[in-house]
Amino acid sequence: ANRVVRVERGGEVTWHGPGQLVAYPILNLNHLKKDLHWLASNLEQSVIDTLRLYNISGERSSVNTGVWVGTNKISAVGVTASRWITMHGISLNVHCDLSPYNHITPCGIEVEGRHVCSMHQFIQQPDALSALRIEDVASKWLYHLLQVFQLQEDVNNMDGMSHISQQLQYLDDLVAKNP
Repeated sequence: ANRVVRVERGGEVTWHGPGQLVAYPILNLNHLKKDLHWLASNLEQSVIDTLRLYNISGERSSVNTGVWVGTNKISAVGVTASRWITMHGISLNVHCDLSPYNHITPCGIEVEGRHVCSMHQFIQQPDALSALRIEDVASKWLYHLLQVFQLQEDVNNMDGMSHISQQLQYLDDLVAKNP
């Protein structure tokens, strides 16, 4: 059974589960820009840039936050900050079962014809689909996050990515075994 947990962040109800990249970068906006709309827009851009690597055309919507493929939301964005230190972040549906979204109104989507989707739905080649792994998507997203926020010195030092990938795989496996 799915658990419902109340948190204070931008956005409405959402779901997190296996096959989804959930990333909550902790950024000090005192050193970047004290603007939550700027933060959300840059998080969206990091996802859009990552999706482009998979030939998926993500875009922003004037109706709802997050990243969309056509009329379907592929990535949710929810942010908040305390003393300009960020909390929460993004979720990106990589290869997840979307049925839990049937029991909620995800992210306040109440516009007719708008739904959620997952990256795996847009990948046509079987070999590319089998290569769609959370840790690979996370690595690519982190690269784009650092670029979008102009943290260039960190982009050049990606040695820690294999350790992060191992942690992500462990968490993904853990969630899959203990829903």
